[in-house]
Amino acid sequence: MNTRQLAALALVACLCMSCESASIVPEPEDVRSEQGVNLIDSHRATVGGVSLGSSESDVIAALGEPLSVEESFDEPTAKPAKDLFYEQVKVYLVGNEVYDLSCRDRSCETYDGVRIGDSWDKVTAVYGEGSVYPEDQETVVIYDIRGMDAGLIFHIAKDRVVMIRLFIDYV
Repeated sequence: MNTRQLAALALVACLCMSCESASIVPEPEDVRSEQGVNLIDSHRATVGGVSLGSSESDVIAALGEPLSVEESFDEPTAKPAKDLFYEQVKVYLVGNEVYDLSCRDRSCETYDGVRIGDSWDKVTAVYGEGSVYPEDQETVVIYDIRGMDAGLIFHIAKDRVVMIRLFIDYV
């Protein structure tokens, strides 16, 4: 066998092996797994009507006027930053874009209808298996957002969602 024939045979063998390991049950278009981790399309990464990259005016339109605002400077981006504080909700903006949102209020709901107080089973039924990190009092379940270095995070305590967080990992 010559080099070209060996290369073709190796390619066919690789293709056959990948076909054997492929799932025959199709996944929803907006939740796909890469290396065992479920990814969420960015349009689904929304909490309380706010998504990563939303502007301050978008946040105020969705959540109302904040109870307080704390201005700061974000060293990694060298841009002005602010924290908008609501009842059990905190939004961190860098420049004029949401980089982090954390919510412990029952009114915060994801694009797919998961909210504070829902069971871990509901989270799994909606988003599939996430990356699970047990902590002292809570279990943290992370779903990566496709095309972004970002995540949708659920904090679970006693089998219930106690906090939902969106964040960009930019540091």
